Amino acid sequence: MSKKHNFVLFPLVLLVLFVATACSTVSPPTTQIATAEAAIRQAESVGAVESAPLSMRVAREKLDEAKALVDSGDNDHLSRAKRLAEDATVEAQLAEQTARTASVTKARDEAQETIDAMRREAGLDAN
Repeated sequence: MSKKHNFVLFPLVLLVLFVATACSTVSPPTTQIATAEAAIRQAESVGAVESAPLSMRVAREKLDEAKALVDSGDNDHLSRAKRLAEDATVEAQLAEQTARTASVTKARDEAQETIDAMRREAGLDAN
């Protein structure tokens, strides 16, 4: 090939690559949204609404925003929607773990109260 053909061919190849990249479609983050919804349900099932209300609120808000971006039909917002859904999952998981920790702490405290009461009744009060 002559230099003249290369001079014409190179920009044409770049143009084709640019058009192909620009026209590629980004799929909606349906998996990430479903995962976030499941994480929120799981967190709710262990009492996170009461134990970690802020994390639950943030998780729901991020999930709602992700869904709104997907529903807008604007493909330019799909990567942000994916990130928001992933963030919602993390927030829900945090809320779940906070609720589980609160539950274990409560059980520990109740057990300690029972032990202390039994010691008092037996005359073994450590105080």
